[in-house]
Amino acid sequence: MDEHQDWLNRTSERIRGLKAVLSEREYKKRKLDRILRVTQRIADFSPTCEECHKYQDDITNFIYEMGSMAPASKQTKNNYRIKIKNITSHLSKKHKLSYKGQHLGFGLSVGIGIGVSIGSAMENIAIGVAIGVAIGLTVGSALEANARKKNKVI
Repeated sequence: MDEHQDWLNRTSERIRGLKAVLSEREYKKRKLDRILRVTQRIADFSPTCEECHKYQDDITNFIYEMGSMAPASKQTKNNYRIKIKNITSHLSKKHKLSYKGQHLGFGLSVGIGIGVSIGSAMENIAIGVAIGVAIGLTVGSALEANARKKNKVI
């Protein structure tokens, strides 16, 4: 087993251990599901990307600090959020990955815009918005499924 897979297994096991210890609310508040997905992606890219390799240390550090984070200061929590944002931003920009639900939001915004245009032409904006939502959900879901199929989702 190579070092990156070993790191992934240790880190994933630690996150699953935290899930057993923390309440459901704390688990969601700390966004551990997202961190688990990010950890998987970092492990995939770290053999070829130096920056991803450096992020492994950051993830390891804040995962092991996670158990004592409940009484942590506001600054510590902000640093944690900033690190997660930087890591996901790197994965998005450098490795062309998208966030879970990103395509659905994009599809809805475009679909509603198209629907308002259709509704204005029909002189009934409510029907146009409904049509736009349907179009947006269809397009967004298709884009999301395509990204998932290509394994391009964080």
